[in-house]
Amino acid sequence: MPRPFEDSRDSALRQAYKLLSYRDRSEKEIIDRLLLKGFSRGIAEDAVAFLNNKGFINDRKTAESFRRYAVENKGLGRKGVVQYLVNRGIPEDIAEETAGEESDYLDTAKRIVEKRLVLVKDCDAGTVRRRLWGLLLRRGFTGETISILMKDIIPKEE
Repeated sequence: MPRPFEDSRDSALRQAYKLLSYRDRSEKEIIDRLLLKGFSRGIAEDAVAFLNNKGFINDRKTAESFRRYAVENKGLGRKGVVQYLVNRGIPEDIAEETAGEESDYLDTAKRIVEKRLVLVKDCDAGTVRRRLWGLLLRRGFTGETISILMKDIIPKEE
């Protein structure tokens, strides 16, 4: 016979440890997952506070890990990284701090443009410029970064 669900800190901690065994998670992610599993908010917050005090949850370390993933795998710019971190449950102040400076993302933008240039090689310069600009803007790069890249890669039409 299945054991009835226990809304206790110990069972919440067991569930949280299981979640953390897969990958780092933010405080908010753990609380949300525990609530989804049926734990009360008080128990979930108590479990997260315990894990936080023991060093199992560290939003700054988790944010850095998520930032690396967002830049290397998703090719996001600074604004895109901040939004990605916030969506993953990282507090906005930590997300802003972790994202760094816009100039840190220039190499990522160059890599994206170089890959995309192969696909738009048959288009005229105006179309290429417009498509690349839109792509980089959607990924969270600023207009300033995009302008710098466009000057270097695509000569302005006269």
